[in-house]
Amino acid sequence: MTPLPSPVLAELAAKLQSHLSTTPYACSFLTQLTGGTTSFVFLGILCEPLTQQGVKDTHVIVKHAAPFASCHTEFLIDDGRAEYEALMLNALRNFSPPGHSSLSVKVPELYLYNEREKLQVIQRIPSTLPLHQTLHTLPAEHARAIGGALGHWISAFHSLPHQSRLTEKLAQNKKARALKHYLTWTQGTQVLDMLEAQVGLCIGEGERRAWEAAKGCAEAKLENECENNNKDMVHGDFWAGNILIPTSPSPSRPIYVIDFEATHLSSLATDLAQFIGDLLERYHIHPSSTVQASTTELIRGFVAGYGEMSEELRWKIAIYVGVHVVNWWSRGPPGRWDVDAATRERGVELVRKGVGWVRGGWEKDRGAFADGPLGVLFENGGS
Repeated sequence: MTPLPSPVLAELAAKLQSHLSTTPYACSFLTQLTGGTTSFVFLGILCEPLTQQGVKDTHVIVKHAAPFASCHTEFLIDDGRAEYEALMLNALRNFSPPGHSSLSVKVPELYLYNEREKLQVIQRIPSTLPLHQTLHTLPAEHARAIGGALGHWISAFHSLPHQSRLTEKLAQNKKARALKHYLTWTQGTQVLDMLEAQVGLCIGEGERRAWEAAKGCAEAKLENECENNNKDMVHGDFWAGNILIPTSPSPSRPIYVIDFEATHLSSLATDLAQFIGDLLERYHIHPSSTVQASTTELIRGFVAGYGEMSEELRWKIAIYVGVHVVNWWSRGPPGRWDVDAATRERGVELVRKGVGWVRGGWEKDRGAFADGPLGVLFENGGS
């Protein structure tokens, strides 16, 4: 992965400061934040503090979408994603569905969008951490409450297009949908081929057949223009890193969902499976008792909070969870030499589980999920 050279990054920051200099969001300094992989995200120190609800804030988030990924300049990506995020942040400005519990879920406020420069100024949410950074210390009871609140929120979010005109605009975001397919099925297939060639991973004939069948089904839907009739809106990147949790939990402090660049129309299963799959990946790759307890309760609360799911949706979630965990190998350097041998071995075992889940979902085999936290999908009415 090739990041932007430091001198070029400094030039970009200076350019962004110049564009903001005549706005209420002029910044004296920009510091790049870590963790982002697509857009450049900076913490800006304001020249003049903002006053929001009687509270002064001296910082903002400054975000710029380039025609390539911020962490990998050779990976080209549509810079129009900034427009979709601005659209969604404006649409969700007052969106806070009635609480599933004492915890509320919101999105940050968009202060400014410069379409020409693909530049956004967004509310900073202080004293928070991404959800995945809290798993080692998150009490199980609180984890279930957070999962429930997030499940309830994403369920309400998924219903929004039926009450608005967002669908027409989001139907145009075909590049995000194609990218999602590449990052799941295309890269996942490359992972299977790589592991078979390099470490001798033996994937059963039934698992490979189910994988190819499910992949073919996804490709057919991607290529079928009639799929534009799909009215289901998805966040597109709904994982623990895009959920901000207060460092001091309190009913008065909301949870925040961020990063709406990839919002598009697709199967609801992709959002639900990414959240569940991300947690299951951590459950297996970082097998501490605390992480396993918190992820299990997050998933259980999330499924309960989401509410009614059709049988077909449950099977689709199972398939996409399997694809997600296989792609642990694609979310790092080739061969995952960034981790130790024991972790890589757990990664190989995770692939075995993942292809098994794909087969179980494709063949609608409830027994494939009898053991482990994914079994919650098929409790309480799940067939």
